[in-house]
Amino acid sequence: MKHLFKVKWPIILPHFSHIFPAWPRIKHLIWIIVLIVFALKVVYSLIPPNTEEKRLRLNVMKNPFSMLPHQNLANYYLNSNLDEAEYEFSLAENYYKSVLASSNNTNFLGAESSPLTTWNNLINYKENIIEELTAWKKLMEKYPQYEYIQLKISALYYQAGEYEEAKLILQKLLRQNPILDSALSLYSKLN
Repeated sequence: MKHLFKVKWPIILPHFSHIFPAWPRIKHLIWIIVLIVFALKVVYSLIPPNTEEKRLRLNVMKNPFSMLPHQNLANYYLNSNLDEAEYEFSLAENYYKSVLASSNNTNFLGAESSPLTTWNNLINYKENIIEELTAWKKLMEKYPQYEYIQLKISALYYQAGEYEEAKLILQKLLRQNPILDSALSLYSKLN
């Protein structure tokens, strides 16, 4: 039984030589590709970030244990991603507490409220705007032609970050009165 599987070494398989006939050239090509990828990575890291979000995120990565970069990034996220904004405000709050704990004198000029207080104020501000907006909408139902109500509603939409709604109301208002200065100035901010 031992002699049935006796094989003479080395085994020469002729079909493998046809699969990789240019192996030395392929090896050089692979090294060239690796070097190009490495060079592109180095060049890309030297190029400054092209968006505000990337710049702020890079600043957070440079100073991860500082309060101010986290708070700046949180302020940026307020218009686009409230969950990320809340997370960044909570991180800023943690670093704010550590700065206060390490400083002996808490009475100094230019002291700001904590980032968490700022976050809560912003959330309450938005809720207050929504409450005020519903009150002004009720007034609009009673007095639909009153220009000041329409202007106030569009300004509240603008403050809430709902620019399309504000734009629609302003367009309707400007069709009725195209020379209304306050409506024109708010409309120019939206464009």
